[in-house]
Amino acid sequence: AVVSTQSGHYGREELGTELLSQLTETEQTEVKDLNKEILNVQSKIRESLEHRSKLEVEKNMYENLLHNNLFKRRDQLTSNIDELGMSERKQEHDSKKAEFQ
Repeated sequence: AVVSTQSGHYGREELGTELLSQLTETEQTEVKDLNKEILNVQSKIRESLEHRSKLEVEKNMYENLLHNNLFKRRDQLTSNIDELGMSERKQEHDSKKAEFQ
């Protein structure tokens, strides 16, 4: 018989036992196997979430590296190239100006 708890609801263990006792041995074995599979899947989900968290930390680290170092360096190099181009144009202008004088 199923024993009710103080709140009037059946206890989970008692209810589970009552339901399992109504199943055939094959069905009980299947329920146990399914419960094991559920636990296994839940464990894999936890592992996947932990792995995802670690990957997010790594991704953030690389994004910070890009923003703090590599993009700044790219901008510096672009600026240097622009300055060299301006310097070369000024030299060309000065040399043509000297030719006409």
